[in-house]
Amino acid sequence: MLAVRTSRDIAALSFDFFNTLATHRHDRGRGALVMEYFHAQGWESDSWVHAVLYDVFAIHGGEYAPTMSGADLKAFAARVARTLFDRLHVGVDHSAADAHGLELWRILGPDHLVPFPEVTSVLTEVRAAGYRLAVISNWQHGLRAFCQALGFGDQLDAVVASAEVGVAKPDARIFAEACRRLSLPPERVLHVGDTEADDVVGARAAGLHALWLRREAEGAPSPGEIRSLSEVAGLVTSGCWAIGASS
Repeated sequence: MLAVRTSRDIAALSFDFFNTLATHRHDRGRGALVMEYFHAQGWESDSWVHAVLYDVFAIHGGEYAPTMSGADLKAFAARVARTLFDRLHVGVDHSAADAHGLELWRILGPDHLVPFPEVTSVLTEVRAAGYRLAVISNWQHGLRAFCQALGFGDQLDAVVASAEVGVAKPDARIFAEACRRLSLPPERVLHVGDTEADDVVGARAAGLHALWLRREAEGAPSPGEIRSLSEVAGLVTSGCWAIGASS
């Protein structure tokens, strides 16, 4: 049966990051764009694998700050490019990192992403209603800086990235870590995300409540589903959460 909670039962909301709060600006992933860039320069390299992002950001994710500018940003981007060249065995002298670092960082960094249009207003409204906010994401090191660069980092009480804590959704431990940082038991946290296994099944198994964000689904949403993050703000206003099947 459908479990209905009053807003008093929920004290915080956590959100998935990619395809929940933000998505690709150019409808293609960073790996595809990096390979296109290399090809345009005539550079040979190893094939792209997603682990490259984790390797590069494990070294450099903690160095980046959205407030970097000028010489500091250029030097940082060059360091990232050198690591990228090493990881992919790019057949080019490392002096090219200085010339191409900023363009490659525009692909690898937060400029590659764009928030969904409703994100800022939803987070602002939910926070103004008294809820704490977190991000729980299978993502590389440096996710908080990405959230800052995309304009909503200041709204967040906690940002938990899988690479930084060593476990990934749907593992219950990543949800437990977010609850620890929020200083709340899991039953007082509602998680919102676009992936059923990671964000719905995983969150509920960890003791949180969950809403499944299905932007592209057709027809009326089933209990526990939403079509837009704007519906979350509506649930706050109504003071009643329909959060899925009760156990």
